[in-house]
Amino acid sequence: MFVLLTLVLGCDTRCPTFDELEVRIGEDGDAPLARDRAERAISNFRSWTTLDGVCVDTVRIGIAQTEWEHPAWLNDGRDEILLSPSIPEDQVYGATMHGLCHAADEALGGVSEAHAELFEAPIPGLLLGRRETIQENFAKYCAMGPFADHGADLDESCEPTLGFNQKRVILETVFDAVDDPHSVSTLLPLALGEAAALSRPEGLKDFGGTIVPTDHGLLLVGVSDGRWVALTYRPHDGALLHELTLEAVGEDTVWWEGVTTTGERRVLVRTFIPFGSTDPEDQAMSAWELGEDGALTLLGASEHTASHATTGVVEPRGVWVGSEDSVLVDLQTNEELGAASSLLGVRGVVKGVVGADLRVVAEDGSTTVVGLDGAVRLTLPPLEGWAEVTDRVTARSGQLVLHAQSVDGGVLSLVGVGPQGDASVLASGCGERAPAVATAMAFEVDGAPMLLARHLSWTEMSVYPLVEIP
Repeated sequence: MFVLLTLVLGCDTRCPTFDELEVRIGEDGDAPLARDRAERAISNFRSWTTLDGVCVDTVRIGIAQTEWEHPAWLNDGRDEILLSPSIPEDQVYGATMHGLCHAADEALGGVSEAHAELFEAPIPGLLLGRRETIQENFAKYCAMGPFADHGADLDESCEPTLGFNQKRVILETVFDAVDDPHSVSTLLPLALGEAAALSRPEGLKDFGGTIVPTDHGLLLVGVSDGRWVALTYRPHDGALLHELTLEAVGEDTVWWEGVTTTGERRVLVRTFIPFGSTDPEDQAMSAWELGEDGALTLLGASEHTASHATTGVVEPRGVWVGSEDSVLVDLQTNEELGAASSLLGVRGVVKGVVGADLRVVAEDGSTTVVGLDGAVRLTLPPLEGWAEVTDRVTARSGQLVLHAQSVDGGVLSLVGVGPQGDASVLASGCGERAPAVATAMAFEVDGAPMLLARHLSWTEMSVYPLVEIP
C-alpha cells in the first residue's frame, strides 16, 4: 500500500541531528501508540546508520495535506515527514522509516539514482516519472530495515539476484553501522552439494551428545532395539560402515556419548548410575576406546579425566581439559603432559577442533587454529556479538573458519569468519536446498568442508558437501 507522507527535498546547509528530530501529533489530540511507533522507528534508524542526522527535524502525524503525492513542504528551511491523518497506527513505524530513508537518500547525495539500474522497475498502481520511481523503490526496500528477507541471494545459475544487490547497496550506505552476519556479510564462495542421508537403523533414538567426525567416518552413539550402539557412517554417501553393540539397556541408568576428537582416536565415555540411586557419589564414569579392529577397550582414565573428556578434545596424546591454559592429560595414566602454552605455543582454552587442528580461544576472545605440532594455521580476532557461536566442531575453507550451529526457525545459517573478523554467510537460492533443520555442524573430510544437518524430526540426518559456487 502506498503510504501517504511528504518529504521536502531541499534542506539548509546543516542537516538537523537526530537529537533535534521530534514527533508531533495533529490538532485532534494525542496518539500515544502512533507517537511510540514513530519514535521507535527513529531510534532504530539512528542505531543502524553512521549519519548524525538527516534533513528532517519533524515527523508530524495527522496533519491535513493539500496535495496527494510528496509535496515539498518547507518549515523554516528544514524538512518534515508528514503522515496523513488517515494512516492506521500499525503503519506509522513503516511510514516513518520510509520518510527517513528518503531523507537519507538525499543526505547521502542520491544513493538511489547512483544505482538507478537496481531501483527503476515500475511500481504497480502508481504513475511516476523515472526519477520518482527510483527514489520510491529505494525507500521501499530501505524501510524494510537491515534485517529484512529480500528473498534468495543467488539465482539458479548462482549469480547474485536483483534483491541481493539492492540489499547490499542499502546496507553499505544507509545502514552502514549494522554489524550482523545475517545482513551485512558477503556471500561464502560455497553452496550445498547433493545431500546424502545417513542410513540409520530402524528405531534408533537417544543420541548421546553430538555426532563425532573421525578419520574412520561419522561416529554416532545411541539406543537401537534396546541396545546402546556405536555406529560409524561414511560421510560421502551416508552408508553405515560399522555397528558395535556397547551394552543392553537395563534398569540401571547408563549413558554413552562420543568425545570431540581431532580424528585419529575414537573415544567414548560411559556414565553409570545404579537403579533407584539419588546419591551423586554412586555415579561412575569411564573412558573407552574404539580401536582399528572395531573392538572396545577400557582406558585407565580416572572418573575425573573421563568426565572432563566430555567437554575437552581428544588427540593422539590424550585429552585437553581445563580453562585459561588447557592441560593435556594422558587417558591411560591420568598424567598431565603439559599445557597449551608449552605444547602448542598458544595460551588459551582448547574449545574444539577445526578439522584435524585444535581451536584455542585466548583470554581476550581471539581464536587460534593450531596444529598438534604447534604450527599456527589461522588466527581470528574476538568475535564481537558472536557469543552464540559455540561449535566445538568446525571446518575450514581457505582463510575462513566455518560455523554451522546458527539455526533460526529451521533455516540453516552457515557462517565463515576470516582473519580480519569479516563474516560471510552461505548463499540461498543456489545449489542444493536444505530442508528445515534442527541442528547443523560443519566438519572436514580429508580437508574438504562438509555439513551435517539433523532435520526437524531429530532422527533424520543428511550430509552435504560444501562445493565452490560455479
